[in-house]
Parts: sequence; structure tokens; C-alpha cells
Amino acid sequence: MLGQPLCVIPGEMRKAILVALILFTVGIGGCSSNRFSPFPKFGGKIEGVAWCSSRYLDMVNEYQVIKPNGEVARKLKLASDGYIYALAATLTLQKENADQQYNFVRPSELELIPELSVDSWNGFQAETYKLNKGSIGNNEMIIAFRGSDQMFIDYVFQNFGIWQVQNKPAREYVHKAVAYRNAHSSEFGPKVVVTGNSLGGALSVHVTNNAETGGLITDAWVFNPSPRPGVSPPPNGNPKIRLLSTYSEQLNMFNRDKLGAQSQNTYTDFNLIESSAIYNHYRWILAREILWYADFGLYIESNKKAVDTPPLLILKQQHVRDANCELTEPKTQALRTAYNKKVEAAKSASKSPDPALGMIEASQLQGIDAKVLTE
Repeated sequence: MLGQPLCVIPGEMRKAILVALILFTVGIGGCSSNRFSPFPKFGGKIEGVAWCSSRYLDMVNEYQVIKPNGEVARKLKLASDGYIYALAATLTLQKENADQQYNFVRPSELELIPELSVDSWNGFQAETYKLNKGSIGNNEMIIAFRGSDQMFIDYVFQNFGIWQVQNKPAREYVHKAVAYRNAHSSEFGPKVVVTGNSLGGALSVHVTNNAETGGLITDAWVFNPSPRPGVSPPPNGNPKIRLLSTYSEQLNMFNRDKLGAQSQNTYTDFNLIESSAIYNHYRWILAREILWYADFGLYIESNKKAVDTPPLLILKQQHVRDANCELTEPKTQALRTAYNKKVEAAKSASKSPDPALGMIEASQLQGIDAKVLTE
């Protein structure tokens, strides 16, 4: 639910909310191992290769051979298909404030439609984009519902409210956006996708499972979604919904069955960045992890020839000044040099790829931060 970090909330309210969240997470996390720990890792510092811009997932031992129907293949497929929707959901929450170092640059193919931007008195906020895909018949409309960034309105009247005040406006907004699409039919194909982080994800599920608007929606991509959509899914779930989340984010401890995402369209174990359960819920954590796996998936599709991919270019344009990339990048490049030598040697010997070629253990993907910084 934390679409915006607590640092943008007034001081005394921020303290009260933070204490409540920590006590709540500790109470449940104490029964759930350290997965949902509320306490910062690495002393609260931003560290690690995942925050920088050099490709590294292809050097993981367990990723040298990917089973076509395995869990990793499913993760790569969902990331490759969904990264642009994760980005759209994240862009709606970006502001020029203390956290702007985590802002992503909007790619040129994702075109904002200003006349459809909404910021209502009841907390409902949404933006709509046209995704240009090379031909008008393939251009998509992406409706992005904003996550929580107005603490009192969003939490009291929607997230925790008995009567959720943003559900009806969300349905009305879908009708408005589709009417715009129909009036500009020469610019769009038939596809309408809804997306959102946290609260925005719950609203996306709401309009997709609601009989009034569900028929207008092609797909829903929801990220770290709130488990309160305000409507029940079909008995066997809704094949339109894709649900992605980080492994240890705070809402992952709740049952999300009421959202209706089917198992093949769900992945809730993104775990490249180790942090508290609260921070792991922030929009830029999951978006960055999805972009990394999307880059890896597209790199594999290119037969490992793509120097850059669209998601990698997005990552390269985000510069997290607190990440100490000047320390980690040389180490990553050294791993790359050693890895390339191993791959070339295997090719010369006509050996098939195997885990021994890798430079990083999958179990070390979070711990690689400390490994790189202390070697």
C-alpha cells in the first residue's frame, strides 16, 4: 500500500504510521521467520549490483540452463511481457521530491494522454498512456491507477475503509478512457490494459473482475497489490490478471486469492534486493527487479546477442546516487570478464552450457551486495 515512502508524510503522522507498521509487521513477522522483517538491511544503506546498470543475471549458475516449463522460465516470461506495465504503474507515483533519484525515465513509446489524468478529492488518481508498438493496429491503451500517496484519504477511505470510495470512480474512469479510445480509434488497437501498484493494483483487479467493466479490459497487470479489491473473482480465477510481487514485501503475508490471479499468471518471489518488508513494498524495488529479469529474458530470446534491451536501457537511465555503483561496477565487470572466458573455453571444447559456467550462485543473489563490496 505504500505507493510513496513515509518520508513525504508530515513528521508526527509519519512517526505514528511507522511505529504502527513496525509493530504490525513484527507481530506477524515474528511467526513468519525473517522474511517479513521490518528492520533495514545493510544498516539502511542502498547497496548492490541490482541498483547499478551492468547485466549480471546471465552469470548465475542456475540460469545457465533454463527449463522451458520451469519456474525461472515463467518468471522471465512474466517479466518480459509485463515490464512496461510495471513501469507505467510506477510512473504514476513519481514526484520531484527527495526520492527522485529512484524515478524512471518514461520511454518514448509510452505516451502520456494528459487529458485523461485525474486527481479527485476522494483520493482517486489515474493516468492513461498510449503504448506505441510500431503499427497503429497494435497500439495499446494502458490505464494506470495510482497507488497510495495520500495517507489519510487513501488509507482511511479506501485501503482500510468499510465503504471503499475509489472503486466506483475507477469503473467510471475505465468507461471514460475507453470512450476516448473509441473517439480516437485511428490511433489505437483493441487492447486495453489496466495496471497499478498496491492500491492501484487492487483497483485494477476491481475493474477487471467487476461485471460492469470487465468486458472492456483485455489484461490487468498488478504489482504488490492490496488484497482488498472490493469484488470477488470468477470461481476458477480470472485469466486476464497477472500478479507480480517481491518475496518479502509486507502484503505478501496476506491471502491474495480474492484477487483471482491464476497460478500460471502469478509470481510472488522476486528477490534481488534485500530490505525490510516495508521498503520491499516500494514501487521502485519491484519495478527494478522486473526490469532486470525482463532484460535477461529478452537477452536469451536474442540468443544472447543483444547488447542492450529496452528494459536495460530504462535501467541505465535511472541513476541511484546512493547505490555506490562506482564500487560495484568494476567488480561486476571483473566477473563478466571471467565468465566470458569460461564460456569461450566451453565453446572451444564443444561443451553444452552447465551450471559450472556461472560465476554467481542463485542463493547469493541478495548476498552478492556484501560479496562485491568486501572482496
